This record gives sequence, structure tokens and C-alpha cells, in this order.
Amino acid sequence: MSGALLVAVCLFAGWALRRRGRVDEAFANALARFVVDAALPCLTFRGVRALRAADSSALWVPVASAWIAFAAAALFLWLAARVLRWDRATTGSLLVTATVGNTAFVGLPLIEGLYGRDAIATATLVDQAGSFVIVSTATVLLAQRFADRTDRTKHPSRSMLRKLLTFPPVVGSLLGVASRGVALPTALDAVIERLASLVVPLALVSVGVRLSLDARALRRDAGPIAVGLAVKLVLSPAVALAAAVALGLRGQTLAITIAQCAMAPMVTAGLVATEHDLRPELASSLVALGVFASLVTVPVWRAVLAASGL
Repeated sequence: MSGALLVAVCLFAGWALRRRGRVDEAFANALARFVVDAALPCLTFRGVRALRAADSSALWVPVASAWIAFAAAALFLWLAARVLRWDRATTGSLLVTATVGNTAFVGLPLIEGLYGRDAIATATLVDQAGSFVIVSTATVLLAQRFADRTDRTKHPSRSMLRKLLTFPPVVGSLLGVASRGVALPTALDAVIERLASLVVPLALVSVGVRLSLDARALRRDAGPIAVGLAVKLVLSPAVALAAAVALGLRGQTLAITIAQCAMAPMVTAGLVATEHDLRPELASSLVALGVFASLVTVPVWRAVLAASGL
């Protein structure tokens, strides 16, 4: 509960600072840049170095579950679009925004608060090999598919691979893999630990600054928003849970995996929808409402799994 409270306090602090005119979006962008370039790589570095898997399923099943959750959400939303006759832009906005979770800026702090620092290793796996790869590849392709225009490079697959391999948190993860079993100097380890600890407050405050809700947009898009959040926060993690259990995952690793699969829509995915002119106001509403809703639904998933004995 303290973890969820910390997330809520930091999000509210960022939102309140923006509302009072103390900061603007440029401030949020600067915070996010520091987190991505410095703090988050240190966190992923430490998380990967600390990873201890009793069996191979503890490594690949969490990642597979993230992709299963994405596929389930995309399928549910595509079917809903056909049944409810949403227009192309609405369908594209939901498929881009409500299929991938905010497993870094919200997910890592929330999971650390709920399960402790040791949980970061598994959470990092789901974020890096799951959500980040999805948003960098499948999400962009979906956005291009549903947008009126397309942004294509001469070698799109090569461009995506380059972005993946040079993204600072991914570099941190790769360095963590390469340095496993190697003792770090005490001073260097302390610096990495201090930088990693900044992810929680800075990332959440930067998200809070960006949160914005338009009452008119909420009323107009109440149906798509409700369907999108139900799919992202309930249906797709339920499918991922069934798949992970069938694949033999149990215990805390299962709980962390499902928590990541149940995270709110990713801010970056919302930005992708905005860049491709896929109902930006709908994408913004999904992200903002999803963050607050996940503060309730993720602990509920934790309680469900604890009660089930899985």
C-alpha cells in the first residue's frame, strides 16, 4: 500500500505544480530526459545484475506474457471496433495507446513499492524485452497503419534496431548482463545506487506534470475510454495470467509479471498516437485516467493472486 501511496503522492505533486504554474511541460521533458539517460539505465543495470532465475521459465515467461498481453489487448480492441463501429482514427488511437503498459515510469516505482527492490529484476525484464520493444516496433507500425499519413525511413527495420540498441536503459541492461559476476568498485556501486533511486520521484513527477483531463473530451469519448481501460487493465492481464500459469510460472515472479501486464497505458504510446494524429485527446485521456485507475487495479491484481495461492 505504501508503494501505491508514493506513486499517488508523486503524481499529484507533478500535477499540482503544473496547475499552479510553477512548472511547464519543458520541465517535465527535462526530468524525463534525465531519468531516461541517467537514472533508469542505472536501475536496469542493477536489476539485470541482480537477476537470479531458478529455472529458464523465470526468464522467458515474463517477457512472453507481456507480448501475450499486448496481443490480447489488440485483438479485443479490434473486435470492439468492429462491433461498435468506431472510425479509423478512434480505432488506431486505442490500438496504439491501450495495448502497451507504462512499465517503466509508473511500473518500476509501483512494483518496487509493492514488492521491494528485489522485484526490479523481473520488472525490468518485462519492461525492456516486452513493453519497450513493443512500443518501438509494433506500436509504431500500428500507428502508421491507421494514420492518414505514414512516416517511413528508407530502412525502417534497421532504424528500429538502431533505436533499440542505443536506448540508454537498454544499454544499461546489456551492460548489466555483461558484468554479471564481476564485482564493482564500492564507490561506483554507490553512485549507481544513488542515481537508480532517483527514478521513482523524478519519473512520477514528470508524468504528473503531463497529466491532463478535459471534461468535454471525457464525456464525448466515454465509451471508447471505458472499453480501452477495461481491456488494458483487466482483460489482457487476465489472458497473460492464464498463459503464464499454463507455462509454469508461480510465486512472486508471476505476481510481478502480471502487475506489469496490468499497468496503465504508456505515456510514450500516447505520444506516438499524437504524432500520427490518431485522436490525441482520446490518447491523452486514456493515459491520464489509466494512471490513476492502475493505482487501484494493480494492488487488486496483487490481492487476487495472493488469495489464489499461485
